[in-house]
Amino acid sequence: MKKFALPVLLLIFISINFSCGSSDPTGGVTLASIAITPANPSIAVGGTVQFIATGTYTDGRTSSLTSDVTWSSSNASVATIKSGLVVGGIAAGVAAGSTNISAAVLGISSNSTAFTVAPSGGTFVATWGTRGIGNGEFSTPVGIALDLVGNVYVSDSGNNRIQKFDSNGNFLSQWGSVGAGNGQFNDPENMAIDVSDNVYVVDRGNNRIQKFDSNGVFLAQWNANASYHPLTIGVNPADTLLYIITVNNFDIQEFTVGGVYTGTHWGAYGTGDGQFGGESVGNAPEGIDFASGGNVYVSDTFNNRIQVLMPDGTFVSKWGIQGAGNGEFNSPSGIAIDASNNVYVIDQLNCRIQKFDSIGTYISQFGSCGSGEMQFIAPTNLAVDGSGNIYVVDSQNARIQKISQ
Repeated sequence: MKKFALPVLLLIFISINFSCGSSDPTGGVTLASIAITPANPSIAVGGTVQFIATGTYTDGRTSSLTSDVTWSSSNASVATIKSGLVVGGIAAGVAAGSTNISAAVLGISSNSTAFTVAPSGGTFVATWGTRGIGNGEFSTPVGIALDLVGNVYVSDSGNNRIQKFDSNGNFLSQWGSVGAGNGQFNDPENMAIDVSDNVYVVDRGNNRIQKFDSNGVFLAQWNANASYHPLTIGVNPADTLLYIITVNNFDIQEFTVGGVYTGTHWGAYGTGDGQFGGESVGNAPEGIDFASGGNVYVSDTFNNRIQVLMPDGTFVSKWGIQGAGNGEFNSPSGIAIDASNNVYVIDQLNCRIQKFDSIGTYISQFGSCGSGEMQFIAPTNLAVDGSGNIYVVDSQNARIQKISQ
């Protein structure tokens, strides 16, 4: 019996599948067109992106052809793209520039989409962490914050504890366990640190904020106003007020650093200016930080945009739409602002970090999907130190990555 090589067998299968009835006078179903997504994506040099090819047939049916088509890059010196099983549609940025990506099979060609490769906005420095319960190990890390000397605090949500490291990732201490008592947690998530190095933790499952000193000594706790379930927390530049994003009310509530609700809150569910949440209930914004002048920057996650507001909630500006290009987002989450008021945003489902100036002008980016250096799977939060180093919670890789600029 004659043996066929795998590519030959695939060609035979594709030919039968696509051409069945092509010469049938009664009108068999044939492949009509191929569309590729995402449209006009952008990555940094060294990053990768997965393109998808979808075929549409003459009867209106669609199916994925990503592994079946032959992929092409018009400028292989800028980006290459692979064809075949498993690796089909994976494009890699080689050098800064632009190219066009297309796909074809059996004489049918797809649309061509522009693919931009940007200079990398960062250089890998270090990583630490692995999945587990020991010191320096994580189970779904979520939040991150830095104290005045550069120590790194991580909310190890799945292990219901806070871990503290130096700036190089050396383990220093930890505190917390599962429960509802003082210093215990039920799904700790985001964090903030004030100028006195007090640590504020969103104890989400217990519907409260807990306050600790830098050694983990419990100081105070309070519930979010009206039990709307806190999600994200930030401290204003004057170090006098806490701003807490709530899940159920889609608003931002104002507290003193002592936990007293000021009666001020703003924001509502929706897609308008100063509204949050997008198209479905439960999609609260996931990131908040402050410029040196006091303006509040919010990752409006499910509206795929950043909103800038005054401390009283007055709308200032916004930027971003859904997509994979420069300045576009697919579920922006954590946000951090450096001493020069540059804005860093975790573009979660695009597996990258984007950098903007204070008015939203795109500057640079780094990251792609994966488990290598400067690759991420579902990153959640980030922090920037005084030297411009960026610490990223690479949540589903159960690690922290440190990136310099």
